[in-house]
Amino acid sequence: MKKYLLIFAFACLAYTHAQAQTQDSTKKKDMDRLTWEIAYNALPLLNWNGGNGQSILFRKNVEKYPKGQLVVKHRAYRLKVNLAISHNSPTRKYTAFNNTINSYTEDGYHFSGSLETGYEYQHYFKKFQFYYGLDAVYNLMLQKTAVDGNSNSSLLLSLTNTTHHSGGVKPFLGFKYFINKNFSVSTETNLYLLYTIRSQTYEFKDPNQSAVTRTEESTSSQISSNTNYLSSVYVSFHF
Repeated sequence: MKKYLLIFAFACLAYTHAQAQTQDSTKKKDMDRLTWEIAYNALPLLNWNGGNGQSILFRKNVEKYPKGQLVVKHRAYRLKVNLAISHNSPTRKYTAFNNTINSYTEDGYHFSGSLETGYEYQHYFKKFQFYYGLDAVYNLMLQKTAVDGNSNSSLLLSLTNTTHHSGGVKPFLGFKYFINKNFSVSTETNLYLLYTIRSQTYEFKDPNQSAVTRTEESTSSQISSNTNYLSSVYVSFHF
């Protein structure tokens, strides 16, 4: 009888050890992550209003070991690049002060780009990850609109150049789901706090002449905030 109890005890001990090894292995697998990540924002493909141009996010994962603690802190450095280029030539009509109908065509070019770099804190739950952090942001927007039309007034606006320089910070938070070791999908929400300097140049010409008659310039600045509840849906590759 004692022999069978001893065998049963060793069997229980072996089973317990095996379970512990499996749990440790599973935990290690859940927390295992690759160092680099490239993420593409798929919102423009979904035709969502939150998507603006094309954007790619680069992320480097790091691990921090606080002194005197056994828990590993998961962190990451981020760099995001946004680009948007567009061209349109709409024809518009308007009613002048003398009730005559005038038309004009706008030939416009628009370019906007931004760089965002920051630091994030990460927390894992099995295949899910919750993260949050802060980015520093710089935006540049250039817009040129040439106007070609007719008017009964003495001067006609012929060209507008607009330049925006913006700088600020962007708190963010996001959720990520790991499909496997190399692929994941995630979504972010953020708040932009920006200081913007706007410069505009207007050129006017006489409808009967081709030369520019008058040029005006204006500069303004403002502080603004903007909340994007769904700013991005990332498809990521980890390596």
